[in-house]
Amino acid sequence: MTAGELKATRRFPSVETCMQQGMEDGVLPELDWSRIHNSHEAKVCIFRALQLSDDVEQAADWLDLQGLGVSRENSDGSPTKLRKGRDGDYYIHAGRTIRRSVGDTYVYTPLYKARTPLAQLLTLTAYGMSIYV
Repeated sequence: MTAGELKATRRFPSVETCMQQGMEDGVLPELDWSRIHNSHEAKVCIFRALQLSDDVEQAADWLDLQGLGVSRENSDGSPTKLRKGRDGDYYIHAGRTIRRSVGDTYVYTPLYKARTPLAQLLTLTAYGMSIYV
């Protein structure tokens, strides 16, 4: 665990600290992105929320709802299954393009806003966000 992830686990000690108010039983909660300010915090909160999922398909659906697209088809358009590793665990790659062209300019739509001005400036150079679970 990195120092940033350790700090994030202290800032978000439970899934409730990462989520929007009004968690319902049996429904995976929505992340409160306004409270998350860096990739370490995002990883910790996503990990905590995914612990509540019943199966890998529910986890993939939840990531989609959070704005992190999970690829569900191959390049030829045929459906793809979530990858399974040698150890039997499933691997999900979820991502989001945060820089897109609109006319002659670029629009940036990151999921979280960095705290410091330097970190905010660095997010302007990014093209996307991704996470492997």
